[in-house]
Amino acid sequence: MGNPNVVAADLALAELLGQAMVLPLFGSSATKVTAAQAAANRSIYGMASPGDVIKLLRPAGVVLLDRIPFHPEFGHLHLENVVTVDQLVEFVGELQTIAQSADMPSLLIVADQEGGRVNRLPVPPLPAAAVIGMTQRRDLARRAGELTGRIARSLGVNLLFHPVADVGAANPAIGDRAFASDPELVADMVSATIKGIAAAGVGSTAKHWPGHGRADADSHTSLPTLDVGLSDWRNVELPPFRAAVGAGVDAVVVAHLSFPSADPIDRAASESPPLIEHLRNDAGFSGVVVSDALWMPSIRRGPYTDAEISERVLSAGVDLLLSPPDPVGTIERISESLERVSIRSTIEAGVERSLSLRRRVASNVPPHDQKTDWSAETRELSDEIEAASRAV
Repeated sequence: MGNPNVVAADLALAELLGQAMVLPLFGSSATKVTAAQAAANRSIYGMASPGDVIKLLRPAGVVLLDRIPFHPEFGHLHLENVVTVDQLVEFVGELQTIAQSADMPSLLIVADQEGGRVNRLPVPPLPAAAVIGMTQRRDLARRAGELTGRIARSLGVNLLFHPVADVGAANPAIGDRAFASDPELVADMVSATIKGIAAAGVGSTAKHWPGHGRADADSHTSLPTLDVGLSDWRNVELPPFRAAVGAGVDAVVVAHLSFPSADPIDRAASESPPLIEHLRNDAGFSGVVVSDALWMPSIRRGPYTDAEISERVLSAGVDLLLSPPDPVGTIERISESLERVSIRSTIEAGVERSLSLRRRVASNVPPHDQKTDWSAETRELSDEIEAASRAV
């Protein structure tokens, strides 16, 4: 385990800012990368290998991805974080060892592992959320969450970007990733899934605040609008997030979409103080707030540089920047800003929340499950879910 005694207030501003980032790193090893991967890492971080990036920027964690599809030069290049079970376990272990040797807290190792078409880990996927929702059975949602958590834990992943708490499947970015179009059913499925993930000793994340299911576009490509009134939103989008909070969710991802009824300024929720306040107050969430990926075109629009966007997101009250395009520039900009004293208190509070999460997932009581072949257990539960979905 890394150093559990790090306190945000004791960190220099540059390190504090690094601790507010979760980074995608090119390579299947902490120290050995291809020439193309080294070039990509240098382009974004100034260092060639994942291990050197960890030592330089001292981030909160690493997100396991296949590609950064919106990178103008390296979008085609595979990160190769996940190749085989053995490779992934070794890679994550190397990263955690490097963090420990640098006297850092344990890293968050993050994966989008929803089931269905969103399956980042080298295992067979469980059915999509929509199929689980069709069963209307909390027990199956909980078992799916627990199995997903156990698989993640066996591979060294300690935080899942799962479950999706969006209501409705009309939006192309969501589709069958949503459990249902009924807020009450979604709330039940989200709550059960989170409790299952927690039983496996892994952190959970609800997404995408303030609700992406009824937004009018795909936030991967443009800034959508959630064009509903506050009263309507409180009846539809809000209940699953409140249920997530009630179930003990560890983190919430904030979407790059505008919600004029809550914030009339044309800006993404991820850079909107009023939307973060709604998350804290209306949903009652006191955990870690994570931006959606900052490489997405929906947030990289308008007159702002990448470093300025990261600063705006942190100033709004987001705790962790996911995949910031210019992490070094962000650290330099905020460190040199005349407003650095006032922004520090906001960032410090967010880093302290993420440090608490990192300590918790690093010291969970459930034993590390060393299974490497999950196919039979996954197939058995998948068959049960499919049969139950057809029986309704």
